[in-house]
Amino acid sequence: MSRSFLPAIAAAAAAAGALAAGPDPGLTPRPWKLEAIELRDGRRLEGFVVAGRGGPPGPADGDVEFLQVIRPPGRKMHLISWPPFPPETIRFVERLPEPDHLDLADKVEAFRAGERRRTGAAAVQLARSDEDGPWRYEGPDFGLESTADPTLTREAVVRLELVLAALPSLVDPVADGEPLAVRLCGSLAEYRRIQDGLGLRIENPAFYLPGRRLLVAGSELSALLAERRVADDLLDSAAQRQAARDETFETLIRELATERGGQQRSAAERAALVRTARQRHSRERDELEAEIAAAQRDNDALIARARRVFEGWLAHEAWHAYADRRLRAADAPGLPAWLDEGLAQVVETAPVEAGEVRLDLFDRERLARLQDQLRVGGVPPVADIVTGGQEPFVAGHTGRDQAVAYLTAWGLALDLAIIRPMLSAARIRELTAAGDADAVARFEGLVGMPIDRFDRQWRERMLGLRR
Repeated sequence: MSRSFLPAIAAAAAAAGALAAGPDPGLTPRPWKLEAIELRDGRRLEGFVVAGRGGPPGPADGDVEFLQVIRPPGRKMHLISWPPFPPETIRFVERLPEPDHLDLADKVEAFRAGERRRTGAAAVQLARSDEDGPWRYEGPDFGLESTADPTLTREAVVRLELVLAALPSLVDPVADGEPLAVRLCGSLAEYRRIQDGLGLRIENPAFYLPGRRLLVAGSELSALLAERRVADDLLDSAAQRQAARDETFETLIRELATERGGQQRSAAERAALVRTARQRHSRERDELEAEIAAAQRDNDALIARARRVFEGWLAHEAWHAYADRRLRAADAPGLPAWLDEGLAQVVETAPVEAGEVRLDLFDRERLARLQDQLRVGGVPPVADIVTGGQEPFVAGHTGRDQAVAYLTAWGLALDLAIIRPMLSAARIRELTAAGDADAVARFEGLVGMPIDRFDRQWRERMLGLRR
């Protein structure tokens, strides 16, 4: 692990076109109804009219205050707050009817509240009984105990809060559910010890136990953050040494220029030596600064990737916890395993904002792996995944068969929830009540055709998607 941090000096948006159109978007939240202003210079901006009436502005109208809303498919939404527009610069204002206008205002505020919560993670209140004890957090949806870095712990709290609050936008809950217990491990060794105590061996960096309402997560991120601090110290020391060399170099240059070294040279010779020395020193300094910058970029990229993986797995297991605690009635068996695992992976990489899980673009890396397996005949029949229950997934992601099972489940969930949306909240509740019983018959009822015919068409659709 540490080798990733030792610097040398120290030692498809096109996929959105595949989203199905029609009256039922499946689990994909419907597009927001936006307002717009058309400017006299030809520009059209879509978003939210903060202040101003609809129609063409008159001479007596005041400035129009406008907030532009940008929601690229599968990418983070953002807002642009424009300076007030004088009425003479506007051709037309498209303002929604009042109920829709107020709904849009609520959505904008929900987005801002989520961003404040995300960026204000440092304000999350943690407590512990003594300075060596685990950090604890109690919230309305879960209680958390963590031996991880407090900064990482607070970020995990916020991530879980936002995901759990947004999942009802996909499927309305049918049960209140018991509070969720979360264990966040500060090391992979601790994560293994917890597994051993539960009699488990799971390669995934997180897991959820339905019987105990327990979500356990282990990550190398805490260790990476600690190594990052050490690496930053090394980089700072290198920069300070270079600054000291710069000062020493200037002293040597003055001595060379004034012949304090005792050798007799002409003015031209001394000037040439000074010029050569400066060029060499400047080149060495530039090389060092470039190495420092490259090491910092590499470290930033490594941390960012580890954080994305960690946050993805929290969302993945949060879906399992939500499906178990909120979508399953007391006497219901729960979602079929293939659908539970497939939707967990879809949620894993989906943007969460404004209280919604945005399923409007798919994971290109997963698609690439699935297509590779489809081309070489490595994907099992859909019937095998549908009837296999939990068995294809229990060994984790390390074995090839298990990895392909996860990919297949993801591809099925992607197809049924987004590409050709057949899943709805009502259908998911029906499947939750049935579990894995009569798996093929229920699947065929969902897709409206024999499973072998669906299998052939599904493979063609997956191979036809652009990455």
